[in-house]
Amino acid sequence: MQEVRNQINDGIKLQRQLELIEAIDRLGLASLFHEEIYQVLSVLSLNNYKEVILCGLRSTAICFQLLRRFGFQISEGIFDDFMDGDHNTFLPTLSDDLIGLLSLYNASYMAFPGEKKMESARSFALKNMTRKNMQEILPGSIESAIGHALDLPLHRRMPWMEARMYIDMYELEDGMSPALLHLAKIHFNKVQSIHQKELKHAGSWWTRLDLGKTISFSRDRLMECFFYVVGIVHHPDYGFCREKLTQVGMLIATIDDVYDVYGSLEELELFTQIIDRWDIKGVVELPYYMKICFSALNDTINGVANHLYADDRFNILQWADLFKSFLVEAKWHKKGYIPTLKEYLSNASISAAGHVILFLAYILLKCKITKETLQLLQDFPNIIRLPSLIFRLCNDLATSSNIQVEQERGDVATSVQCYMKETGASEEEARLYISMLISDAWNDMNEEYSTCSKPQFPQRFIDASINLARMASFMYQHGDGFSAPSHQIKGSIKSLLLNSISNNLNERDMQ
Repeated sequence: MQEVRNQINDGIKLQRQLELIEAIDRLGLASLFHEEIYQVLSVLSLNNYKEVILCGLRSTAICFQLLRRFGFQISEGIFDDFMDGDHNTFLPTLSDDLIGLLSLYNASYMAFPGEKKMESARSFALKNMTRKNMQEILPGSIESAIGHALDLPLHRRMPWMEARMYIDMYELEDGMSPALLHLAKIHFNKVQSIHQKELKHAGSWWTRLDLGKTISFSRDRLMECFFYVVGIVHHPDYGFCREKLTQVGMLIATIDDVYDVYGSLEELELFTQIIDRWDIKGVVELPYYMKICFSALNDTINGVANHLYADDRFNILQWADLFKSFLVEAKWHKKGYIPTLKEYLSNASISAAGHVILFLAYILLKCKITKETLQLLQDFPNIIRLPSLIFRLCNDLATSSNIQVEQERGDVATSVQCYMKETGASEEEARLYISMLISDAWNDMNEEYSTCSKPQFPQRFIDASINLARMASFMYQHGDGFSAPSHQIKGSIKSLLLNSISNNLNERDMQ
């Protein structure tokens, strides 16, 4: 670690310093060099960026991305020197700068609403990186890096999965730091071993609960659920958070299936009423399979409350809202009703369960709990609303490609079908419109995280919030990666949770 620390601080050229910090961040090591990174970025944020701009497009784009990534204020105007006199388009002379274009493309996804220069940056980079004649002369490592970004831009990637993938990519890069690469491998293996123990513990809990025997129609996706939770909170210090979020995720998936697949409308209405009152005595009125669900849910919430010495009612309101939204969708489905898009989104942002996950994450990450903060979280602020919306819309794009299967399973029409019915649009047009809504939500979220109060929302919670949206982008990119994981998702799970990285150095080399 000291060798890498020295590399950051030993007066290296600014361009190299920025590239090193970007690599450290992508390799999942930013928390190990927090002070050094913030010191460099703080100095950069206080000057007029002339030195950065002189280093070229790549350094300028990396600087822009890092400053926004770590919460510093920076304007899109930093790119003015690379644009024409009207600042409408980028200079044609940059069209062959592949490395610069790649960094510009990734930086463009840090855009705020209304930033036209960032829109121009994205279209310019995309157009020139995908030119046919350009593709024919790409070196292998650059071609791979461009393909990686085009598949999913850096800002929307799950950070810990990116760390695993980037270790292999970084090893092939020119100017790679052997000390940094070895540190990344050792760190990854150490964290992975912690996750593996947690996964084993989660498996024991799920086996003891034995819900699959009683509710055989539900999805049994423990591995995918734990993978999703690791994507939201991967830091080794937050094991209890991952344990409880995994339990909650499995219970949500199971109870969602009860509403979608199995329960009668009368049973679902009774279950929802009992949850709304948190009426433990009233559970006797429920059918056996619903009693099991309520009991497991109650035990999980009490377990969190007892561990944190908190009031066990802290999360009840969130659960009541969730199951009310499940009930609305169950009624829509049973009546064959397709709502307007506005009506659908109002309910779907809740039924996506992002607010429950993030509310619970706030508690489990041991953020400061006050009456004011809890009320703010319950009021569905943008820091919860926006990732929940992205979560739902990404899921819709993935599942709407197989409408018949989803409807046979009991799912309500997605945002795609709602928009098609309301506007008469084709499926292709509807999917493009939903993709635009996702892009707009990301821009809003970028601005929200830049301006939200850090004392009120600690960085660890902000990171978990945006990681929820990132996981949705990853899991639903090529289909429903949770309910019907593809070969690609299964491979990602293996590489992240099961397969360690070969490394010749020992753990003592991290000291």
